[in-house]
Amino acid sequence: MPSPLNRPLPAFASGASIGDALEHVLVTSPKLIVDTPQYVVVLHGLVDISIAADASAVTLYLERGDAIAGTPVTSGGTWGPYPVTGPVQAQFAVSGFDEPGMVFTQPYVLTAILTANDAASTVNAAYLEAIVQART
Repeated sequence: MPSPLNRPLPAFASGASIGDALEHVLVTSPKLIVDTPQYVVVLHGLVDISIAADASAVTLYLERGDAIAGTPVTSGGTWGPYPVTGPVQAQFAVSGFDEPGMVFTQPYVLTAILTANDAASTVNAAYLEAIVQART
């Protein structure tokens, strides 16, 4: 396996409150430089959420960009919906890769939608790592 070419520090976030059933950005990666079209971006994300009593499912997304409704990553970009019965504390892990071509100052986001979430759910911790790597 080739060594990473561009490996910024991972991004961490915590304390966000989700009080509706809309898509929310949980954590944003540092901006990457992909200076060769053949390189890929490998993504790893983790999230720990205290889910409110009324939420019924969690769907996670990895997207290129710094906001909701970004471009889904090449490997699919969607995980779930995972059924949940709140109140509960749940942890989720996602991994993917993206082939963005040549891009400069490109961030990635890990987002979530909590279905039927009317009460406040809390993101206890979120982690996102984006690594530029040569394709083998």
